[in-house]
Amino acid sequence: MNKIFPAFCVLGVFAVAHALPGSSRANPPNVSYVLPQLDSNPAQRAADLRANRAGYLYGPPLLGNNSFFPTGTLGSQRVAADIAVFTANASYITKSIEEESGSVEQIVTAAGGFKNLSSYELLYKDQWRLSNPGRVAPGAFTNYTQDLFFSMERLSIGPFSTRRLHPSKDALPFTVDAATVQKITGKSLEQLHESGRLFFADHSYQAKYALQPGRFAAACNAYFYIDPKSDDFLPLAIRTNVGSDLIYTPLDTKDDWLFAKMMFNNNDYFFGQIYHLANSHAVAEIVYLAALRTLSTRHPVRAFLDRGKF
Repeated sequence: MNKIFPAFCVLGVFAVAHALPGSSRANPPNVSYVLPQLDSNPAQRAADLRANRAGYLYGPPLLGNNSFFPTGTLGSQRVAADIAVFTANASYITKSIEEESGSVEQIVTAAGGFKNLSSYELLYKDQWRLSNPGRVAPGAFTNYTQDLFFSMERLSIGPFSTRRLHPSKDALPFTVDAATVQKITGKSLEQLHESGRLFFADHSYQAKYALQPGRFAAACNAYFYIDPKSDDFLPLAIRTNVGSDLIYTPLDTKDDWLFAKMMFNNNDYFFGQIYHLANSHAVAEIVYLAALRTLSTRHPVRAFLDRGKF
């Protein structure tokens, strides 16, 4: 606490040289931000808080059954201001996408459409120079069928769905043909589990979600393992949990195994969107809205919050 306190004291009183959007009152230039116990005008601060509570209201969520969204006079003004800033910042990207999408469509049409998996590279290769100046990562084109590329996505793009199975506390979620596991890993499934080298990702819960008409989706769970020889993190088996409930492994045909990985990725990306919504937006937004309602516009924390966007 002693190390934190001096730095926090610096925030006790400081000035910001411009008005803050969506505040409950107009902030004059060089307005001072001050902690409640140091405020020389508590009456004005109390009036400020009353205005905030009246102007920032808890409105219905915009993204399903999620956190509240700001409404009320001040809340609506703030949302409108944030959207205007976002729209202005996104205008260059939006314009670039509109301009470049036409040329991409022409290239795909000239090639006769999508004839095989590699044809989809036409959508990205040497395209979108304005809207995505950093380009698509070269490895995505050369490595996307590799098992190591697939398994490392679990540790980068979506690391929250995969966990190590505890050697003694976790039971094996499903079985895989013993001879197949032995041929792939040189060990049995039980040996991988007992040595702490077996990992599991479970998206079987997605089987209960309604699909759009004419669409298909699996509800995969999968084993990953740390190879006893190379120590690479690799996929071992993918179970679909729908239809015939097939279990795919790297020993299946090239196309079947790639299809299984695509089904799993579809489930994993869906999980990533839900996780992102629930663990960032739903948590941060309700705290942010509560802060707008309960902190004076002169509180030092508001100087930081008013620079962020809802």
